[in-house]
Amino acid sequence: MIYSGDASEQLESLLTQGRTQLSYALTLRPSFQFDSQLGQNKLCALLGTQSLHAFGAQDASYAQAAAAALLHYAEHTQGTQLAHIDSITLEQESSVVALPLAT
Repeated sequence: MIYSGDASEQLESLLTQGRTQLSYALTLRPSFQFDSQLGQNKLCALLGTQSLHAFGAQDASYAQAAAAALLHYAEHTQGTQLAHIDSITLEQESSVVALPLAT
């Protein structure tokens, strides 16, 4: 799991507690990488579009911010551009079923 360098101490504590229960790695990333405009620009460049309207993601600023950080992280760890990504899908909370952790 990646998280921003300007995360609150409370959030860091929750992430650390969850890590012991669910076994995942925590990776601190610079806070500037979690910028919605940067995400929108990176996604448009990656997808070869002028906007994200065709994907229904034009107003999803939190998703764009997350995409910016994820794309930076993936490019950093893979050492290359992610040219194989040619589409995105925006999942709405109302379209998924929440299951308890025990499930």
